[in-house]
Amino acid sequence: MTAIVLLSLPADHARVTRILDALVGERLDVHWHSIEPGLPDWGTAAADALAARCVLFCWSDATRTEAAAPFRQLAAQALAKEIAVGVELDRGAVPPDLTGMSVYSLAGWRAHRRGLWRAFAGRIFYNDIVSAAKFKAAGKDPPSASAPAKMVARQAWVIAVGLAAVVGILALPKAVNDMIPWPRWNEERAWTAIPKDSCPGLAAFVRDWPDGRHAADAKNIYAARTKKAAAWTAVDRTVPFFVSAATAKPSPSEAAARALALKSAGAEATKACNGYVEAAGSRLKGVAIVPGDTSCTQLGSGTVCSIAGNATCKLEELVDKGEESCPIPGR
Repeated sequence: MTAIVLLSLPADHARVTRILDALVGERLDVHWHSIEPGLPDWGTAAADALAARCVLFCWSDATRTEAAAPFRQLAAQALAKEIAVGVELDRGAVPPDLTGMSVYSLAGWRAHRRGLWRAFAGRIFYNDIVSAAKFKAAGKDPPSASAPAKMVARQAWVIAVGLAAVVGILALPKAVNDMIPWPRWNEERAWTAIPKDSCPGLAAFVRDWPDGRHAADAKNIYAARTKKAAAWTAVDRTVPFFVSAATAKPSPSEAAARALALKSAGAEATKACNGYVEAAGSRLKGVAIVPGDTSCTQLGSGTVCSIAGNATCKLEELVDKGEESCPIPGR
């Protein structure tokens, strides 16, 4: 008589192979029948199952079909003999009328035994099935499934380790910072970083490092600061100009008259900008004209035009920005 019979349908062959591996790995006396009910060998498989001390019925979507009715009937007979143990491959596949059968779930993610999942979960769900087969074959009631509780414990352990790692990583920079003499280093970096001739930068250094190595020099340089002279700064100013037709020489065509008026506009624009320079004490660097309205009229046998517009005077002006000078020796 075989101690343990593993019974399943061919549709579940791949998944049940993993269960067989777990049982054989524990050196259990197990015989596996993977067969469709109704085939000639079904009677032999059923007789072998009812003669065993433990029958592991693998429940899946395939066992819900009408063709699998003999499989469910055999499970009811084995349950009556108190030798049946259920393995749930698909959620909800165990018939509800088989009350009293110990069922161990491998549904969904519980069946994976490879890669990262295997490293995390190991064999805990398969170990429950092996333990149940051992107890049932020995004529004892199988223990309750312990894998879910173990999974919770492992998840809690992983979360705790993860949190500890995060806390450690977050605390590492502070620990390193406490070990290194940063104040001296940071002062040197701050002193070197002061922009050339920058009084605000020097004042900030004095504020942040009042007792530092360079504090005395910084205070003396800042106390001796001088006001920067006004500097020539590029500025654009706009002034209007006007070229009158009354003073224009008649041209043989309107096009020629317009060209003459535009040429005169350049001279008038320069004159207007020079007037601004004289009044403001600026330097004139260039003139750009923006012609406006042009009006032409017939005068004798020729044409004269007037033109109005704006001139952009490209200037340099002395601008006092209110800046101070704090030259640091050696820079």
